[in-house]
Amino acid sequence: MLNNNGKVLYCHQVPPHYQEKFILSGYRYRFSLTDCLRSIFDVHNETLNFWTHFVPAWYFFWHLIFLLDTHDFINDRYSWPLFAFMIASCAYPFSSSFAHLLCSMSHRTRHICFFFDYAGLSFYAFGVAIAYRAYAMPAMLLGTTYATLYLYSCFAVCLLCTVVTCLSRLLLEHFKYSKTLKIAAFCVMYFWVSAPVMYRLSLYAAEDPYANSHWVFRKQFVLAFVTCFLYATHIPERFMPGKFDFIGHSHMLFHMSSVMATNEQINALLIDMKQRKDDVLDAGDVLPFTWSIGALCLLTVMNLVIVFTFIVYLYRSDHGHDD
Repeated sequence: MLNNNGKVLYCHQVPPHYQEKFILSGYRYRFSLTDCLRSIFDVHNETLNFWTHFVPAWYFFWHLIFLLDTHDFINDRYSWPLFAFMIASCAYPFSSSFAHLLCSMSHRTRHICFFFDYAGLSFYAFGVAIAYRAYAMPAMLLGTTYATLYLYSCFAVCLLCTVVTCLSRLLLEHFKYSKTLKIAAFCVMYFWVSAPVMYRLSLYAAEDPYANSHWVFRKQFVLAFVTCFLYATHIPERFMPGKFDFIGHSHMLFHMSSVMATNEQINALLIDMKQRKDDVLDAGDVLPFTWSIGALCLLTVMNLVIVFTFIVYLYRSDHGHDD
């Protein structure tokens, strides 16, 4: 298995920073942009990593187009958080799929691809936070200091997650706990954003007047746990290295569980949105543009600033050079 003409390689034929634990073959290395695009339909260890997020991204986009027929995203302020959340749900699998498609061009490009991937996850998490604040916040917390500060804190945590996860990539070759640092950053962001719903499902479940979505949210949390477990443990390839290089490896599986979790999240939020609408409108608790679409746009700009700061550092240091 040789390269230079668009072929794939074994793990010992690529630098250590290209190698994935327990994946022994199917590596692309120093592919041109054309080779990367052609490899969409080839068999390599990133093929299904691409398709398991690229296809769901289009499914979520189709879901958004369907919602355009039933919601007035231009004039109805109550639907703006849903629009922000759906845009975020479409964006993160797109950024992930193209990161996996293009990451074999060079070491520098590999870093840049995953910088955008991590920023996409941060973008998605803040989209979730906007929707949770608008439709899923426990009724007893509305009007409290926590509800007031929730989006401010989520905004800061999501940006911090982008910084820490991008930094973890630069530490990949020099700090053995870089992946642990990355997982910790994502977990903190996830639990911070999800705290109101977790509270609803645990301490406040018996008193919650909007319980129809509880079971759907619980399925989403189970799938999110499965996603984290697969990413952290490298199961099943850990037990049979080389047997899951092309299909069935943990990265492919957690891509699938993550989009299933997002789908359940969409279903749960649509239930809450419909069930709570009259109460939210009567209470005047509708999020303004600045804390729905506007805040998501601001986070996008700041995430891009962070990513381009790391890119500039790559070009001014030795981190971007292939061996």
